[in-house]
Amino acid sequence: MTPWMITCQSGAAPTPERIAGIAGSARAWLAALLERIPAQGDGAVRALCHVLLASWIADAMAGMGRAKSAGFAEIAQYVACSLSAPENCNHVHGVKPTLKLLVAVLLSSEGLSVEPFRRFLTQSVSILRCADPVLDADPSLMDKRILLHSAGLLPKPPTASAEGMRLLLDTFRLSASTEAVDALTLQLECLTGWGTQLIDAELISPSLGAIVAGLAIHRFRNHDLIPAARLLRLQEYIAASRIVARRDDLYNILCMHHRTHGPFGWYGPEAVKLGTLSEVCADIELYLPTTLECLWTLAERSLDGWRLFNKVPRYELPKT
Repeated sequence: MTPWMITCQSGAAPTPERIAGIAGSARAWLAALLERIPAQGDGAVRALCHVLLASWIADAMAGMGRAKSAGFAEIAQYVACSLSAPENCNHVHGVKPTLKLLVAVLLSSEGLSVEPFRRFLTQSVSILRCADPVLDADPSLMDKRILLHSAGLLPKPPTASAEGMRLLLDTFRLSASTEAVDALTLQLECLTGWGTQLIDAELISPSLGAIVAGLAIHRFRNHDLIPAARLLRLQEYIAASRIVARRDDLYNILCMHHRTHGPFGWYGPEAVKLGTLSEVCADIELYLPTTLECLWTLAERSLDGWRLFNKVPRYELPKT
């Protein structure tokens, strides 16, 4: 049976052995891919950032702390050296802000620094420290606040208001546009602090869990693994507050999209649409971002209490 045909709630969560196997093969694929990434360009810089974060998550899934993972130290060294190359400094703007912050923090944990990333982190901290009602109310900044707090750089952000979520739910329909789904998802992520805080059961109707699970199933059917993984994380955040039941069957569907040699996804037709571009291009543009999102989702379900935004290491100032 193909993954996208499964719609009922059934089956246990993936076993620890299965998770460890996925993490190990993904980790090996990421390490091999690192050597195939082009030397420069927007795609190369994004790919280096994706590999760094995905490798760190895979290590956590495999039960490897920093002290045990010499491999991550080597990857961090390689990524820092490549990102610091003069030909790549002008391509940092193509990296999403949250990913830039994560890269800066992860590199700092290994005593490394890449100037454009360090500068962006410093500027972000300076801006977010200011008392500004407009910035304080911006939900797109909440994940940055949470991870920078975990890194020891910002005070704990205030709990998000449920009012925005209620306004969106009043008019929300299952046939809602992608933009409407994304808006509701963001509001719920803010309310749960990306899984870093429990929420009052009175704020959310149990039916919301079924809605989020249904939206995730719809994304799985359309092979949209990145939004499906995001929705599945959100369902886990709500379930952690004991408002709804976990959907372990959906994690099994996610695991079905793991390929034995490491990455997640089945992008044959999409890879063909890339034209005459090389196989490494498909790996970088299609499989790598998907693998990162899927590993993130599995880690947050399989590791007890593990959340990406509160497990980042504390930021260490660059050594002079």
